[in-house]
Amino acid sequence: MSNNILKNTLHSLILISASISAAIAAPIDPSIRNVEAEFTNELVSKFYLYGDTEDPNLIWFVPKFGTIARDITGFNQPEFDIGSTYSEHPDYFPGEELVWFSGAFDTRGLENDMQLLSQYASQKGYRIYAAKPKAAETFFVIDGVDVQSLDLDCSGSISTPNGDFPVCYVFDQQGRKHPAEFVAKLESKLPENTMSHYVGFRGITVPYWKQTLKELMGYNLPVNDPTVGQNWDDKIQVVTVWELDTHYNRPRGRININWPDLVYQFVLFQNAHPALLTVSDIQRKIREWVKTALVAQNAPFYLHTYSADNDINLITDAIYKVLKGRQLFAPQWVFTRNPIHTNVPATAKRSEQRMIPIANGSITFFVPATVVAKPELRFAINRSAANLPRQDIDLYFGPSILTVNPQTNMSIECLHGGWNLPVRWAQNPACLDTYSLNMQRPRISREALQKFMYRKPGELSH
Repeated sequence: MSNNILKNTLHSLILISASISAAIAAPIDPSIRNVEAEFTNELVSKFYLYGDTEDPNLIWFVPKFGTIARDITGFNQPEFDIGSTYSEHPDYFPGEELVWFSGAFDTRGLENDMQLLSQYASQKGYRIYAAKPKAAETFFVIDGVDVQSLDLDCSGSISTPNGDFPVCYVFDQQGRKHPAEFVAKLESKLPENTMSHYVGFRGITVPYWKQTLKELMGYNLPVNDPTVGQNWDDKIQVVTVWELDTHYNRPRGRININWPDLVYQFVLFQNAHPALLTVSDIQRKIREWVKTALVAQNAPFYLHTYSADNDINLITDAIYKVLKGRQLFAPQWVFTRNPIHTNVPATAKRSEQRMIPIANGSITFFVPATVVAKPELRFAINRSAANLPRQDIDLYFGPSILTVNPQTNMSIECLHGGWNLPVRWAQNPACLDTYSLNMQRPRISREALQKFMYRKPGELSH
């Protein structure tokens, strides 16, 4: 059974309307080009920034902070409501006054921050576009606990002079039980199979939170009162962890080739194969030399890799592609056994009379479709390659795409009203600012984040 709370495979995250060909534009790994060094510390504290594989003037970004979403009325009001009611549910504190709340988070970043990023990037001559993660997972932190799921256990109870009251528990990532001091029920869902930046939620508190939450919402206070719009971080927080592919096109090694020696060694190898060489033969020989070169450099080439974690097969394939690109291997069609022809009568169908073209160097010949033994593609060593000068050539092997895990943190804050009053954005100075100073601390434990970041491929989709 999956321990994931919410999971959603995203085709793209769109913040600014744009049309970019994915084939020629993609984020590049920061180890190759660190574009964040060109931006202010303030902007780097609010966004993950990535260069582009093709366009030096294009910057991809992922917001580090989200906020409560806007509603769909078009009047820039928060997608949030709150009130209280007396519980009639037998499992949730019957007869007690409970606070209910509902709303949605928006992962697309804060508007003021977006404007600052756009202005600064424009001054530097950059265009900005939202990165397009391939997947996301959203974690909820309830009462300071990174919860395993949104299912609460309210089967326990305590005895008081006023009767028995249910007690609710949440479960952390390790399955340990913690008292739910704030919520008795919480639900959330990301739409599946859709491009969504919208995280909807709704919940019910345990008793005795009405007055505290009214104070946080600035109930009966002016919308610009300095105490209005406090955050709920000690009660509920949300973080979305993205899977974003970045391109890594840096060479992982270098080969120095002594062409006369290499050609000579390959010719000796070819002479032991009367029917010339297959691709498997060539790769097997290169693999032997790679193993030798990594240990003692006693091979017809000098090999240097930039990592101690060397995959013999990947290096072999990279060297084969280099040698093939230098036309060291000349393709030839050969019959490995005598062809046997079958006479085709004049009354045969057209498909039976069909002739198959076979290329042999610059010559094309035709083989009847009825030939039992077909020629096979083999390779001879191009001896003229021995005239090439000694060369240093970069080797590209290993994954060309590295997955990074930026995260967008969201909290409930800067809201005013509720309890039959419309909820509006708080208008005090702290909320009119981007209030990023209140959002710098982590929203998810190291254990929970590592569990997501280091899971095996494919585990996200079960």
